[in-house]
Amino acid sequence: MLEEIMFIDHRMDAGWIATLSFCGNLKTLRRISCKKVDPSPRPIEHLGSCPTLETLHLQRCQIRDKESDNALFLVCVAVRDIVIQDYWGMHNEMFASASICRRVKFLSLEGTGIGKKGGKNNPYEYLTLCIGSQCLIYELPDLRY
Repeated sequence: MLEEIMFIDHRMDAGWIATLSFCGNLKTLRRISCKKVDPSPRPIEHLGSCPTLETLHLQRCQIRDKESDNALFLVCVAVRDIVIQDYWGMHNEMFASASICRRVKFLSLEGTGIGKKGGKNNPYEYLTLCIGSQCLIYELPDLRY
């Protein structure tokens, strides 16, 4: 029974994300140093989900397009813990697709572009998180090194 899958710098062909729904006991999905999610995810209607998935861990990855980002969160809709570390290219609009994950109890964001608007005159940025039925607005101070 496969409970954890870890992809490290994978270069698989298009369409692999649709196969995750066939992993009936999958609890943890880890993606480390991957340049793409899935270059050509199947149509959304054909994607299943992993109902037993508990943890989605994304580390040192790059996001290139919104369609594959949506597909990833759609397959991981039942996830409870989301850990995102150094995920280049992810910003507020792309992270909004994670709002379909309504069971999230733990969220960790580190080294992402989420919450940054790029304005030099605005000393504070805002991050809105919707977890379950609650929406939280966090004020993020502009940290300069």
